[in-house]
Amino acid sequence: METLVMDNIQLGPNYFCLRLLCPEIAPAYQPGQFVMLRAWAGYDPLLPRPFAIHQTWQRQDQEQQGIDILYQVVGRGTRLMAGLKPGDQIYLVGPLGKGFIIPEGLQSAFLVGGGMGIAPLLALAHKIIRDSRPSPKLSLLLGGKGKEDLLRVKEFIELKVSVHLATEDGSVGHKGLVTEMLPTIIPRQRPQVIYASGPEAMLKKIAHEASYYEIPCQVSLERLMACGIGACLSCVTKTRLAQPPEGLSPDGVSPTPFQYQRVCLDGPVFEAQEVIWNNGAE
Repeated sequence: METLVMDNIQLGPNYFCLRLLCPEIAPAYQPGQFVMLRAWAGYDPLLPRPFAIHQTWQRQDQEQQGIDILYQVVGRGTRLMAGLKPGDQIYLVGPLGKGFIIPEGLQSAFLVGGGMGIAPLLALAHKIIRDSRPSPKLSLLLGGKGKEDLLRVKEFIELKVSVHLATEDGSVGHKGLVTEMLPTIIPRQRPQVIYASGPEAMLKKIAHEASYYEIPCQVSLERLMACGIGACLSCVTKTRLAQPPEGLSPDGVSPTPFQYQRVCLDGPVFEAQEVIWNNGAE
């Protein structure tokens, strides 16, 4: 569908928030879902790009509603997006995929983000706070290369979310990776569930820590996608079979029965223990 650009706000060096008028998408969206977006008229780049929906918005006075897309300029597609102005029209499809699941009676949760992995977590925090009674205790663990890579921290603080920051250069918070804080914070707070979004190496480490402490964990995987609707099979990932078949595993060799699932259709959010990280390689 074609949609109207309402704003394109620069948040920092190479970081932007694209506000789109999407009255069809906003009310149907669940945190963790995404859109396939094409912001250019020609065939360079050829394919649309997947972007997590950052949050929804609504203007009561004008009865307008839509979505925000948080993005970083890293290539030609996002450079073209950075040039968008209010009134421009772009093409997108969504909401797509399966989002995060919030268990009933949720009392505490960790939201762990690395870099642009912060994108779906703000809407998730809003939904948890809105739908849960009494209001659960939420903690955000956010990591980036430097201070300028830590986005939306103020918005989480305004929601009364406990914020823990990590930067690789030590410019703010813990000096190092965000995952290095987990062995200290998890035993102290014992969250009921962990939600994570970011680079796969980070997600793998979080999944390991969650498994060690026997805490349910949901991860949002990132993959290159061509269609976003499960047709092209370009975004498959290896996952464990919930109920392994009798006899040999699907490939006849592997001791871990597996299946290939489409991140765009079966995800992007998966239970962490389902994912076979690095295709089974250490």
